[in-house]
Amino acid sequence: MLSRIASVFKKKKGLQKPQLPVAPPYFDSDYYLATYADVAQAGMPAWEHFYHHGYQEGRWPCQLKAVQAEALLWTQATQSQAEQQLWQLTQSSNEAEKTSAAWFLARWHAALGQWQQVHQALSCYVGSARPMPGLMAPHLLWVEVLAKQKNTTHALAYLEQLKARYGDRVELILTRMNHIAQPKDHALPWKELSQHYDAAGLMGVRSQPLSGQSLFDGLQSTELLRTTSNDFLDVESPPLVSVIVPAYNAEKTILTTLKGLQAQTWSYLEILVVDDASSDNTAALVAELALQDPRIRLIAQALNKGAYHARNVGLAQSQGQFITVHDSDDWSHPQKIEQQLRPLLQQPALQVTLSHWVRASDDLQLGNWSSPEDWNGLVHRNVSSLLMRRAVFNELGFWDDVVCSADTEYYYRVLKAYGAAAVYEVHPGLPLAFGRVREDSLTQRSATHIFTIFSGLRHDYSKAYHRWHESSPKKQYLYMPQHMDTRVFEVDARMLRKPDHS
Repeated sequence: MLSRIASVFKKKKGLQKPQLPVAPPYFDSDYYLATYADVAQAGMPAWEHFYHHGYQEGRWPCQLKAVQAEALLWTQATQSQAEQQLWQLTQSSNEAEKTSAAWFLARWHAALGQWQQVHQALSCYVGSARPMPGLMAPHLLWVEVLAKQKNTTHALAYLEQLKARYGDRVELILTRMNHIAQPKDHALPWKELSQHYDAAGLMGVRSQPLSGQSLFDGLQSTELLRTTSNDFLDVESPPLVSVIVPAYNAEKTILTTLKGLQAQTWSYLEILVVDDASSDNTAALVAELALQDPRIRLIAQALNKGAYHARNVGLAQSQGQFITVHDSDDWSHPQKIEQQLRPLLQQPALQVTLSHWVRASDDLQLGNWSSPEDWNGLVHRNVSSLLMRRAVFNELGFWDDVVCSADTEYYYRVLKAYGAAAVYEVHPGLPLAFGRVREDSLTQRSATHIFTIFSGLRHDYSKAYHRWHESSPKKQYLYMPQHMDTRVFEVDARMLRKPDHS
């Protein structure tokens, strides 16, 4: 199956410029060049670009009914009609329509946990010689389907086929970890994953939980703590990095987070834990650890006001030349801060850096098919990892004090203010953090569910902040104060917490 795909889309070895096959009837050069301005600007013929690059990048070859129907799938009023249309398109003679509709349906039903429908839809995709889009993610979802059917042998065999096609990619290793039944067999994929870290000059990662710990809480480096190499520093004293950790009822996870920060090779940190009026033992655990490590400081809130309000409290009290944040239930690679700081110290034009992450459950099931962010790959940009110069905070101000999505707003605010050249992603495709997936997280709640990025609260918020960004001709108009009598842009009232919330 995969060999047929490879025969169509893979370059032949030994030929610098293989002869292009004839474009399929559905390929629309005018659409492709009009839709993808970068291709038009490069001057490359549309079909040549799609054949060599666009297919693997997940670009569309023509205007597809399936794409239009999928957009309606996320609006409750049109959901049923859109789903029906997509199922009809899986019977189309147009291979692009058929397979793209199959992928849209498969990820939709996977997000809903309806695995029989996922199998039915995705069978159309993996059975095609030229499925659209040409991403690896649909194949990873097929592995998940096979595993759900208790067909682990077939799932692992399919992974081997993917490895032959794509190479020993990080996401294939992570997927393999999810479906190895015997604990004794887990050492090999961890070793393979660590080879990717080693190739990037980083320490490897493994899970070695203590008695009673989850696999997630057992995450650690494969090496003893390294000290930071200062060979890239041309300053007399290393700059301080402020790490803001908002925490609410995090007694089960906060120690993993803080111990991960204590293990950072960049040791010049102030770790500001803002306890958002937790009703559990969070504050006491942090206070006890702070007695042992003066870099940790507890900031206690009298009232629960939300994660972004807590971040802003920490931001207002931070002293570092550089600032970043860290969720209270995640774990970071010990070189994460060092690796994100290094480019900022070496390149004055850079304003912020980010890194990538993978989502994981307590038992280290990696990836999360209920999150649209994972649909293009298990490892992706972590907007919460943003590490910025203090000058950025001085110019752009605080996070928006809303209930969700303020990370993404700040990221796009930075892009608008400084341009893409001022933002650098460190080790893309390699997870420098593991984000814990919990059923009670904000992204799983109805009004703020992650699906509302397509239609609903998050979608409307995204449109609102983009309008604000685009209407602000200069950086000073993008400054957001910590406290606003009048908001700089209007949002749905549900995005705001009640002032008297306690």
